[in-house]
Amino acid sequence: MTIDLVRTACALALAASALGATACDSRPDHVIARRASGELPRTDPLSSAWDGLPEHEAPLVAQNVIEPHLTEASVTKIRVRALHDGRWIAFRLEWEDATDDHNVTTTVFSDAAAVQLPRTREARPTIMMGNDGTPVDILFFRAAWQTADNMGELYPNMPPIHHPPEAAAEGPARQEMERHYQAGVGAQNPTVVRPDGASVLAFSAEGYGTLSPPEGGYAATGRGVHRDGRWYVVLAREIGEAASSPVAPGRSVVAFAVWNGSNGEVGSRKNRSEWIELEIQGGGS
Repeated sequence: MTIDLVRTACALALAASALGATACDSRPDHVIARRASGELPRTDPLSSAWDGLPEHEAPLVAQNVIEPHLTEASVTKIRVRALHDGRWIAFRLEWEDATDDHNVTTTVFSDAAAVQLPRTREARPTIMMGNDGTPVDILFFRAAWQTADNMGELYPNMPPIHHPPEAAAEGPARQEMERHYQAGVGAQNPTVVRPDGASVLAFSAEGYGTLSPPEGGYAATGRGVHRDGRWYVVLAREIGEAASSPVAPGRSVVAFAVWNGSNGEVGSRKNRSEWIELEIQGGGS
């Protein structure tokens, strides 16, 4: 069978598969980001643009270095595909998770995922969120951030509750009340006051306990879909200046993490990978 016929057979198999997972998928030993031939699916993990791309399967282990530990991995592998268009790069993550944990309480946690990159391509900081003087960039997705009405879903028969700031009209009076009654809003906590209700945020870190908005800033976006016992999540970020960006065409490394909310995973209790080689191709796909 010629190469063209093989490609045709794979394309037909992919078209018959709702989520594009077939025996024709390429499984390279590292993550390959091809250049998109069309629109980059920055917020659509089920887009046909992901079909047929090289897919790296990365093993995950329980984070057991920084306390509190995760004693045993609840997610042991993650499948990764990547695309870029010269301006943005997007990572499509897929993993098994029987429960869609998108509601949170003080004791119930959200499913989540993260992509970690060294701030500079040549750097190889510790996998544990970087280290002093060698920062990492982190894209973080949280399923709960896609929930429009967390309390309404948890308690559908709950009577209306009016929060004190809602009694004041927009303006200085309301802002003052928010500082007293909604500390996260008053402090402009980026995980509370998210642009356009984003489900993916950008951070930087130089070790555990140092997570903060990235210096200089860069835009991030994405979205997740839970279907048939699996998560499909896109996390995307701007590439920025090619000379200084860790995600411009060339070679770097990347790492991933997943949180299974129903397993009590939050904060440092997570499933993580090691550094994986990242190849960002410059030509067409």
